[in-house]
Amino acid sequence: MANGIENSSRNRRLRPLSDDLPVPTRVLLRELRALKERAGFDLRALEQATHASRSSWGRWLAGETWIPLDAVEGLARLCRADENRFREMWEAAEQARRSAGATDGDASHQEAPLQQHPGLAPPAVRAPGPGTPPPPASGPAPHGQAAPHEQAPREPATSDERAAPRGPADRLRRRFLVGAAVGLVIGAVAGAVLTGSAVRGGTGGEAAPAATGSPAGRGTPRAAPVTGRAEVTGRAGGWRPATARRVPYSQFKTYGGYRTDGSGYASMALGLPRPGPNTISLASSAYSRPIKMAELLQGDLVIDPVGGNTARAVVIFDKWANAAHTSYWAYQQRAGYGTDHRVVDHGLTSGTQFRAYRPVNIRDAAGG
Repeated sequence: MANGIENSSRNRRLRPLSDDLPVPTRVLLRELRALKERAGFDLRALEQATHASRSSWGRWLAGETWIPLDAVEGLARLCRADENRFREMWEAAEQARRSAGATDGDASHQEAPLQQHPGLAPPAVRAPGPGTPPPPASGPAPHGQAAPHEQAPREPATSDERAAPRGPADRLRRRFLVGAAVGLVIGAVAGAVLTGSAVRGGTGGEAAPAATGSPAGRGTPRAAPVTGRAEVTGRAGGWRPATARRVPYSQFKTYGGYRTDGSGYASMALGLPRPGPNTISLASSAYSRPIKMAELLQGDLVIDPVGGNTARAVVIFDKWANAAHTSYWAYQQRAGYGTDHRVVDHGLTSGTQFRAYRPVNIRDAAGG
């Protein structure tokens, strides 16, 4: 492949990183490349897992074009690494990149707009307030809910991160700012190592969100407001499930600030902070507690937290579909379709990995 970029064989190596790249950028890309190798992904596998092209991944990981934050978080999530750590490293590298002279108007080495690669599209414009659906638009919406307004995604900044300084003063300023950014990276990595044991769950090393105490003695996620059961399903209906205007499924896009995958949809319905914890975190004690399937109430979750990111799933329980409790109505962000409201039997069949969970921020009536 041109420019020395790795082809579909994982035995071929990416082009060595240029010494012209800011140090925080080299640190970030080295970490991402090592993460990719440890997970056994070649560029073809990344293309299939994320829907971004092989050439885009090759250019990003070789430092030829600036890698967007969505791609960094997506690769960390795909490899079950600490997304917060990689986000902090990207922010330090982005600061160093802009300090080194990159501008949005620089046309050299520009990457194609991310919306050409659906799996790594940039976030939509965020709606105000956690858990609040986007503003209503004209047209019917299910369950008496106003349909949220569709918002256009932001255009990413894709300028050359290696723009040359204009003179000695610029070079001196660049060295100073790069040194400061390196300090930020070192501090972020050290903080992740020192606090890892306090925030890391027991599945694949993914970080669990910080929690604070609640009156009931269970950990309630930070900044997660208490919510009612009808509010949960009301927000779920705001994404127009099972209609022509449903929100399409994606593990990388966002809508109203939330990821448009199953865990992002459930996080929005529960009013959790954007972009929402992943499926494994939703099943952790920071966000929910296990219950029996027979105890399910409106707004509870049924989760399969086992396997890779393409196998895990979460649905929002609405109501039982029959008196025998052999199936139920659920809200779901379904791969290949989008937001749905349908009858399912997840967790009710033998051999299933789905389990019932009660979100800790749901407010129940006394004795409920």
